[in-house]
Amino acid sequence: MEDSFGKIGRVMLQVSVLVSNIGVLIVYMIIIGDVLAGKNEYGIHHAGMLDGWFGETWWNKRTFVLLITTLSVFAPLTRFKRIGYTLNLEQFVL
Repeated sequence: MEDSFGKIGRVMLQVSVLVSNIGVLIVYMIIIGDVLAGKNEYGIHHAGMLDGWFGETWWNKRTFVLLITTLSVFAPLTRFKRIGYTLNLEQFVL
């Protein structure tokens, strides 16, 4: 990108990839929150998986579920410089 459009083009590409990745992360967090913790909409409670398994407790509320998911799944993924090398996926590349 930098060869074709210069430094500004490279920075714009990096910013657009960053914004796209953040948007996808937000969508995943919404889906995880709805499925695991359930949802309250229009006064109706739609029970999530944790509500169905364990009943309503303090630790299966949406905020706590998303916090634990972020700390245990998404935060470690940000530590990888290259996921392909970490997960040993280069053997599958054709």
